Amino acid sequence: MTNLKPAIFVVPIIALLLCIIFYIFLLKKTSDKDSFKRFTLIVLVLAIILNLTWELLQGPLYKGHSYNIKSIAICTLASVADAVMVILIYFSFALIWKNPIVGARPQCKKSHFSYVSRLSRSRIG
Repeated sequence: MTNLKPAIFVVPIIALLLCIIFYIFLLKKTSDKDSFKRFTLIVLVLAIILNLTWELLQGPLYKGHSYNIKSIAICTLASVADAVMVILIYFSFALIWKNPIVGARPQCKKSHFSYVSRLSRSRIG
């Protein structure tokens, strides 16, 4: 860890910038801003908690591992990095579905639903 070079910070900075840009873009796009903010916060906190739990539980699998402040700090940093990736995945799905709150009903045209219902009826009968 003594050979820190500025180049290793490029990817994390790009990921954080993408998170900020996507967040602002999706926040402007949504009609229910409070739900979007709350849902994003819940996803972020759950991702950090679950990833930190995973990182700490797999520690004993490594030879010479001990739970000290340094190892917990490294696990926490890895968990935050994983949470940023989870948020980027969530924002990507929100852009694909054209709906910032992914759990909500997708915005599809009526013709898509009628096509699917006709297709399912033709295969059943």
